[in-house]
Amino acid sequence: MIKVGLGISHYGPSAPAHRDSIRDVRNAPSLHASADFSLLIVELSGSAYPEIAYAELCRAALAEKIDVLIFASHRASFTPEALKLLAETSHARQEILSAVSTKAPAPPLAFTAVPLAALLAMSDADERTYTNTGVLDTGFSERARPFASPWRQLADHSVKVEPLDAGQYLTPERALLLRAARSGFPEAKLSACEFEFLGTAPITHRIKLGDAAKRKAHGITSNYAFCVPTFGGLDHHQQDALWNLEVAGCTVIEYRDCSYIDQARSFLTKMALAAGHDGVFFIDHDIIFIPSDALDMIAKAEEKQDVVSAVYCMRKTAHSLIGATAVEVGTEITFFEGGGLVPALYSGLGFSAVPRAVIEALDAQLPELYSITTGTTLRPYYALDVNGTFYSGEDASFCARVQGLTIKMIAGSANPNGHDWDLKADNSKALTRHKVWLDTSKRIFHRGSYDYGIEDHSIAVPRYGTVIATLLASRAELRRFTADKLSLDAQVRAQGADVGAEAGHSILEELGPCSNCGSLHSSHKPGGIACQDYVEMTTLHPAMQRDMPVTP
Repeated sequence: MIKVGLGISHYGPSAPAHRDSIRDVRNAPSLHASADFSLLIVELSGSAYPEIAYAELCRAALAEKIDVLIFASHRASFTPEALKLLAETSHARQEILSAVSTKAPAPPLAFTAVPLAALLAMSDADERTYTNTGVLDTGFSERARPFASPWRQLADHSVKVEPLDAGQYLTPERALLLRAARSGFPEAKLSACEFEFLGTAPITHRIKLGDAAKRKAHGITSNYAFCVPTFGGLDHHQQDALWNLEVAGCTVIEYRDCSYIDQARSFLTKMALAAGHDGVFFIDHDIIFIPSDALDMIAKAEEKQDVVSAVYCMRKTAHSLIGATAVEVGTEITFFEGGGLVPALYSGLGFSAVPRAVIEALDAQLPELYSITTGTTLRPYYALDVNGTFYSGEDASFCARVQGLTIKMIAGSANPNGHDWDLKADNSKALTRHKVWLDTSKRIFHRGSYDYGIEDHSIAVPRYGTVIATLLASRAELRRFTADKLSLDAQVRAQGADVGAEAGHSILEELGPCSNCGSLHSSHKPGGIACQDYVEMTTLHPAMQRDMPVTP
């Protein structure tokens, strides 16, 4: 019997024809009711890192001891017969086979079969292993290898970068195929296979250069480029905020529909500094923000000549924050009103100011490589690091290069597997003398989807003017703290005290005219012009201020 795994990773919606293909595959008797063929479908949803997604699909295939792993793009359309033909041919030949699309040219691994022998050979060729990832909890897994990493293993386990292919900034797909070829399994093509690649949105960029006179008129002294890596549709609330920065004379650069966030950030960084800007301010496509907060963070970053980032929540309730403080356990940290700069172990880059000096310090440590994705040379400032035991995202990897960081898994209760993260500063690994700070005074929203249920009818999310956070050592300690010392008033949560939970036009403290009433937003203050779409963010529910615990 041939045991086949169908591995699919998607970030955002899939093509309708692809989902039709999955339905057909699930319903096909030849794939499920056969004595000589069995199929396991593994889907990863919501991974922003294709590199980690491929590694996790390979790890799952090895754990299940499947004979052939088939990678299928969420933009691929195929028949059950095509899947079976591809799997059986790959197994019989013991070759990596990629189907040839009958429609648009297919990118690497769009519909590709990889035999078990190839996965084992690649696994044996790289001694690096990771116990967990920044995307998907794996626990202390075996044979967890960076199968799609574009970077070589470094003997000193440093956060420097050495390309797998000299001079090239490979995509994860090309990196995986190169690793396979070097392990004795070059890719071959299979044309007699009913498969269509449905195409993707082209990568584009938009640049709106700033105006020094307008910046001066608005009291903006620095010249940062606001850099926005986007994927999928554009959020109109965020676009309104970006437009207000443009009105104030700031440069806005958008890089659209690049699925490799590390390369997207490097491209935006290169564009910004080449145009003479003082630094880069990253705003991810799913962040809702107040423009003046970004300008204030830039002023702080310029003063310190360090990275300054806002703290925000992962798009998952009761989970964790993006960003970790470098303070002692038991320290109280104030968020929003009364907040300020706190030293960080790492930060997310979704709302971050990075001065030019930080990038230039990294330039001396990192190679310049050609990227087929951008068509330019790039430096891998944000390349995913896996030289330790943790497969870091581009944000933690960048912070590790700036100031040094080690991440490992320890026994705990962060997840069903019972593990927690242990983060420590490690100056010996730093490539610069700069630091990373968290600005706890800023309130931003991480926009995402949410499944509303009956329970939501009588539960609201409160927004506090001030939050005093007690830093605890682990999630287990958090649960004990919550059970023993904290009693939230259920009536407060049920009385609709959630102004600002849905971040509409009202949360934008804009610099230009209001699109609703036409008056300047500066007049939308207490005693000023009334506008039904305006809410003063800094005075939300002062009576509801209370101490709340968070974890590191």
